[in-house]
Amino acid sequence: MNGFAEIPDEVFITGEGSEGGSNLAEALPLKLVAQGEFEIYTKLEAGKSYFFTDRTNGTPRVFYTEDQVGLKEAEADAAITPAKTGVYRINLDFNVSTISYTEITKMSLFFSPTNSLLWDLNYKGKGIWEGSGKVEFKQESWGGDERYKFQMETINISGAPETVQWGPTISGLDSRPTGSEDYFFMQLAPSVTQWDNKWKFAGEIDKTTPTITIYLQGDSQYRHEVK
Repeated sequence: MNGFAEIPDEVFITGEGSEGGSNLAEALPLKLVAQGEFEIYTKLEAGKSYFFTDRTNGTPRVFYTEDQVGLKEAEADAAITPAKTGVYRINLDFNVSTISYTEITKMSLFFSPTNSLLWDLNYKGKGIWEGSGKVEFKQESWGGDERYKFQMETINISGAPETVQWGPTISGLDSRPTGSEDYFFMQLAPSVTQWDNKWKFAGEIDKTTPTITIYLQGDSQYRHEVK
């Protein structure tokens, strides 16, 4: 009963404090993750305002928050001004009129054979992380172990640190790349573990320094690539 009577089909973030700037045509899309629920991975600039809209032209509807919890529609212009510059996951739920923020402090390559982080990926902008470093398979009696996934460190709205992992969208994946694009699709894993929800590097990656790029963008499937 507290939700929006008319839920938008699309949502965008715009304004001086957003990565697309104040030009409405350059507003960044949020990803529809469930009916009436949207999210975006993006950087916000402290002291600069931003807001959400339902389109990138004409006179769109404007959505904002006054308390960083409740989501409202503005009758006129309205904006949000963040206190801290950072990279955030922002979730909007129009079904219950809420907004939530999670600050992302680190994105790393997790190597299952050693149960450790190999190296970090840096935020490049507009939902893209990229990093490069040495990868060497762990030699076992049966061959080289090449299993990997991604680990993300965050801070929730209450200031508490949390750790989550990203794995494949293909259930039970246990093979090297197949040439299919969906092999590299990714989603948040249900729990943090050493062996579950992982990919395998292609054989030629062993003892090289690959570049890995992660794309968490609203207009496409969440995915990564290894070059």
